[in-house]
Amino acid sequence: MADAKRALDNLNGFHLNERYIVVLYHMPARLAAKADLARREAELADLKAFHNIADEA
Repeated sequence: MADAKRALDNLNGFHLNERYIVVLYHMPARLAAKADLARREAELADLKAFHNIADEA
């Protein structure tokens, strides 16, 4: 585990049997933030439709 942590900090991966392994940590807070953003965007779209507000694009 220490090798994986050091690889993430320095190289984002390490060599194993002639292959370069990329190390990614599971980050539940980042996934929750993306889900919350999608939920808020959906709520905003619903409110715009309810109040007949056109998108500015």
